[in-house]
Amino acid sequence: MEFWRILLRHPELLTWETFWSDSMREMQREFYAQAKSIKPEIQVGFHIWHNIAFNPMYRAEQDYASYTEYSDFLKPVLYDNPAAERMTSYVYSVTQNIYGDLDPSKCSISNTASWATKARKPTTRSSANPSRRTRPNFASCRSTARHAGRSSGSPANTSTGETKRAVDAVAGSKTQVCPGIGIDVAVKNSTPESVRDAVYAVFKAGGRGPDTVDEPCGDAARNLSAAGAALREFKLA
Repeated sequence: MEFWRILLRHPELLTWETFWSDSMREMQREFYAQAKSIKPEIQVGFHIWHNIAFNPMYRAEQDYASYTEYSDFLKPVLYDNPAAERMTSYVYSVTQNIYGDLDPSKCSISNTASWATKARKPTTRSSANPSRRTRPNFASCRSTARHAGRSSGSPANTSTGETKRAVDAVAGSKTQVCPGIGIDVAVKNSTPESVRDAVYAVFKAGGRGPDTVDEPCGDAARNLSAAGAALREFKLA
């Protein structure tokens, strides 16, 4: 309520936020036009921050449909392995400011990433100082992401939902959706099974194909092999 009250009194805050989004799109349009002027057949696309999967405000600003005018493909980041920690960090952050009226333990930010809310321990307000919070246990987040099953609400199904949303938004245009799936990005907890499920999720939702991003670790070869095996099952490799 306090955040909304501030916006009502100072609507220019939203205007400045819109300026930021518009300037980013202007830069992308210029980049697209310049690249095509040099090599018309080159494919130009853009990386969409992971926040789009769980931040409703960023999601509202990054309308997939608007990209169809100047993008051959889009890479929405759907890295499943660090998602629990990133979601938890986001929830912690916004309950310090815009959602400061809410108790962090009861703050549900996005249904599409509701699986991640189970990764953090409940946090409480201090009775002595309502503005104080207890920072979530990120070790618990990593553990949950590592052992999460592939049931409803799991990282793979979250990837399916966000991929489908992007595919539906650009339907009828030339723009293809190539979601980014992470392999041991930030949190070294990927497994061959989680990689395989992430690849499946992309194709199940109608994505053109996954854009894999990996950070080498001891299991890198096995994890990448799992991605290759999934692609071969789809007869794409």
